[in-house]
Amino acid sequence: MAAARLLDPINFKYLNHVAQPYPDFEILTEMQRVELEPTIARLAEVPIREVQVELSKFENTDWSPAMKRKALSMLSIQQPPGRAIIPIASINARKTFWSVTAANDFPVLAKAAVKLLSVHVSTAAAERNWSMWSLTYSNALRSRLGVETAKRDIYLKANVEEMDEKRDNIAPPQETLINILA
Repeated sequence: MAAARLLDPINFKYLNHVAQPYPDFEILTEMQRVELEPTIARLAEVPIREVQVELSKFENTDWSPAMKRKALSMLSIQQPPGRAIIPIASINARKTFWSVTAANDFPVLAKAAVKLLSVHVSTAAAERNWSMWSLTYSNALRSRLGVETAKRDIYLKANVEEMDEKRDNIAPPQETLINILA
């Protein structure tokens, strides 16, 4: 997601001849650039016009001295003897950058960035789905199963298990399952 890439402080560019890090708008494709403002507006729950004003200010690196210092400290390069290490700031430090340091300069972007940086990234749901598809088609008897029938079967398996967990193991009536499969 372009907004996450742009607003995560560890992705800011830092060149030695520049006095501060800056957001890398150059990496965005035209399509990502078009989707950026509505995405941030949705996340921050504000009109797009407010996002446009802040993005312009952000892109022009019109930052307070405190924000510049904090961004630099997150991107500083330490060189112990023999090798260079680039420390990656923790997710909490990156959220703090936005919620504390940058919130005064960019309240709209800060709200969106904190939401983006709070998202737990996981592929578990996709892995479970692929596993169900694999189990459905690995059985020799089901190898000729139609896609629509398989979709319904997998939908039922996934949702009945979830319903069992949520309702203290009370499964839906058998009639419901038969009606859905019909």
